[in-house]
Amino acid sequence: MDRPRRVLVQLDTSMRVNLFDTIAGIDQGIDIVLPIPNVSPQEVDALVQDALFSRAPTYSTAFWVGGRDHRKTLAVFSAVVQAMVSPFVASVALDPSGANTTAAAVVSILKDHVSPNRGSVYIIGGSGMVGQSVLAMASREGYRLVVASLHPDRMQQVSIDLAERYKIAAPDVLSLSSPLPNDVAAVIAAGPPGVEVFRPDRLPHPVDILIDVNAVPPSGIFGVQPSDRGCLVADSPAWGALALGARKMKIHHKLLASLFLPSANAYDAMEIFELAKKVTEPET
Repeated sequence: MDRPRRVLVQLDTSMRVNLFDTIAGIDQGIDIVLPIPNVSPQEVDALVQDALFSRAPTYSTAFWVGGRDHRKTLAVFSAVVQAMVSPFVASVALDPSGANTTAAAVVSILKDHVSPNRGSVYIIGGSGMVGQSVLAMASREGYRLVVASLHPDRMQQVSIDLAERYKIAAPDVLSLSSPLPNDVAAVIAAGPPGVEVFRPDRLPHPVDILIDVNAVPPSGIFGVQPSDRGCLVADSPAWGALALGARKMKIHHKLLASLFLPSANAYDAMEIFELAKKVTEPET
């Protein structure tokens, strides 16, 4: 007997679904991807139960939660988990705008090159989708984090929220114009696309790694090219967005495959990072 067709239900909180997630699912070989936009928590019970009750519980259906607002996507993710009724259960992944898989790639590369006791990790763009996930994952790994922001008061509240949500130490918050810590060991730019947010000439000394998430010109870190993979920029090894993206896609594809394993799992930011640890090898 042929296996049941694998169906991925893509629940997006935005007015338009993220086509990146749709196409990644298709390229992974998932038989059917059902993108549903503008999903609210109130609709989730009906959507989830309609998807699951229509088929035998064979782990051939899974859910992907996306969007551009952390709070909305977290609410929908939680609602998906709560809507399932045994034995009609399925796996669900939370990856709003690719933030969690991208952050998992960033922090796994950070771990390859910088031990937590080397010094502080300086992050620009900590209030954005990727930045918040990087802060949560890196803090859980024991790094001492310093986040720079144009709006430090707002970033301070984001830090408090992250600490409460993930039970982690809140990062230190500085103004973007403040001097860098003397013990800085790594710089991560997770700012908006097409905006330069950091110049390496501000560094008090060369660092162990520069990581730039931005693939849209100009680079987030001046001098870093998207394809850089350990190239020296201001005497510091640099990783650009395309090099980072190769690892992100490896994690993304592994996550998609894991959704259809014969057991149900809820992959939030931390679960995705634990999966990333198992599927990535150190970059050289």
